[in-house]
Amino acid sequence: GEVRVILLIEDSVKYYTRYLPKLYALIMLQTQSIIQERAADDMHRMLKMRARPKIVLCSTYEEAASIFDQYKNYLLCVISDVSFEKDGVKTQDAGAQLLQYIKSNVEVPCLMQSSDITNKEKAEELEVDFISKNAETLEHELRNVLMEKCGFGDFIFRNSRNMAIDKARNLKEFAEKLATIPPESLLFHSRRQGISKWLM
Repeated sequence: GEVRVILLIEDSVKYYTRYLPKLYALIMLQTQSIIQERAADDMHRMLKMRARPKIVLCSTYEEAASIFDQYKNYLLCVISDVSFEKDGVKTQDAGAQLLQYIKSNVEVPCLMQSSDITNKEKAEELEVDFISKNAETLEHELRNVLMEKCGFGDFIFRNSRNMAIDKARNLKEFAEKLATIPPESLLFHSRRQGISKWLM
C-alpha cells in the first residue's frame, strides 16, 4: 500500500529505547492531525492509521542493507548510529559506510546519530544531518528532521536553491498553489520525491 518506512539502525538498547517512543509519538501526532483534518468517517480513520509510517529497527550493517534493498522505494528517512556490527565485528565507521551506500542508490533524508560529537565531521562529509544522542533537545531535533525533510506538517514549496517560496497546509491549498508556483519548484520537489512523501 506504499506505506512509508523509517529505517533506524541502532544496536544499543539504552539508545533505541530512548529513540523509539519519541519517534512513535511524533508519528502519532502527525497521524492524528491528518485524521482530524481529512478523515470523514471511521473507515477513513482506520485507513489513515494503517497508512502511517512504520519504523524498522536494525542492529547490524547486513540487516540494515537488506531492509534498505527491500524497501528503498518506500523510505521516508534513515536514522543511523555510527558504530555497529559489520561482518560480525563492531566497526567504528559502519554507519558512515551504510549511509554512503544508501545515498549512492536513492535520494532520501539521512540522519547520523552518535554519542561522540566528533562524528559530526563524518556527517558533514557525507552531507547528512547529525544529532547527538545525549542532546537534551533530541526530541525537538528529531521533530525538525521529520517536519523539514520527511513531509510532516505543511508542504513548503521551494525553488531550485532550496529557498522556501510558499506553503500549503492541506490538500485544497496544495491544489490551489500548483497553479501559481513556478515550474522550477515542481521540478525541484519531484526529483526529491517530496510531493509523494507529503501526500502519503
